[in-house]
Amino acid sequence: MARRRLEPWVALFAATICSICLQASGRVSISDGTSFVQAVTALLGTGNSETLDLIANISLQNVTFNISSANVDRGTLTIQSSAPDNQIVVLDTANKADLTPEFNPSAQLVLTGIRLTNMCIRELPWAAGTPPLQWASALQIHLFNRSRRYQSHTYNNLVLYSRPADIAHQLYSTYMTHYMPFTDTVVVDRKNAFLGFRGASSASIVGMSAYGMSYGVLWFENQVNMTNVTMKMVTDPGDALMRDMAASGQLQPYHWCNGTLYSPEPDNINIAPMIFAGDSPSLSSALNNATAYLQSAREQKFTPAIFLAGDATINPAANSYFALAGDVIVFGPLMNAPGTQGVTLDFANRKGTVHLPAGASIFFQNLTLSGLVLSLTDEKALTTALQL
Repeated sequence: MARRRLEPWVALFAATICSICLQASGRVSISDGTSFVQAVTALLGTGNSETLDLIANISLQNVTFNISSANVDRGTLTIQSSAPDNQIVVLDTANKADLTPEFNPSAQLVLTGIRLTNMCIRELPWAAGTPPLQWASALQIHLFNRSRRYQSHTYNNLVLYSRPADIAHQLYSTYMTHYMPFTDTVVVDRKNAFLGFRGASSASIVGMSAYGMSYGVLWFENQVNMTNVTMKMVTDPGDALMRDMAASGQLQPYHWCNGTLYSPEPDNINIAPMIFAGDSPSLSSALNNATAYLQSAREQKFTPAIFLAGDATINPAANSYFALAGDVIVFGPLMNAPGTQGVTLDFANRKGTVHLPAGASIFFQNLTLSGLVLSLTDEKALTTALQL
């Protein structure tokens, strides 16, 4: 039987249907910023699902796009690293924002195996009330908008590079929510005040350094689900990518997401007093910064916490001491995995190195304390007390 020849319009219709079918469950290889933006914007509003395979580092530096007004109400957009030799692809967002709108509850954005750099900073509401608190961060990846009312984004095996203040805020939030063990009334009250501004979350820290931390799991109620995500300061001197980008001029100054150069924030935005230290000099600075925070004019204060990532000695200048202005927490690495390197805090066999006001305390967690001076406090009972 002779095969019928399709009319041209029928053939065109068939090709169109085939194209839509491929797009609905297709894969597109991406090797530059222009094709990346084109592929993302072409998918928005279609309701289709697609995987973008990033086969090379992507930069949006010289790419322009309009803020999308599409309604993403269904489908899944997956963006993943597919470079040769299992390389982790870099997505340089070039301080740009709003490539995608918020995804509706039945739509999903999945990011896998990517290092994100040059992310812009945006102010976010922390809570209503008096005083109203704001915070600012780049870690929300504002290139891809997400709702704070429902979970529509999933992140797997990512490395997020951001400014130190963003990393500090994230660690403080995790610590106070999941790792702070102390029951002192003032500390607990301040913890509850801080947590009153947050929804439910889950977190498991699997790695820490003086420049960031890695999460096995990080989940925020009605927001985002993360697995194996590392958050690092762009100032990490041991990070080869940051060194190379700084040397080549690719590491940009911090910017707000409206395109303006980052400027000092209002005082109430830096609401999370987490201070990183990795050695004796940085610990001295951290103790002084904790006191400066406690003595500041902020209306809402929380308990400052110092994460000590490496061995250090509390060693003020001769005939001097650190005068803390209130409760302070000092803690070491939070992981419980076998082989985790412990941290020692040495008091150098000196007493009186730290002074606290009446009723205040300094709390230690996950540290080995050495060089403590024993002082006899009750000769008859032969009891001793540790003198700092």
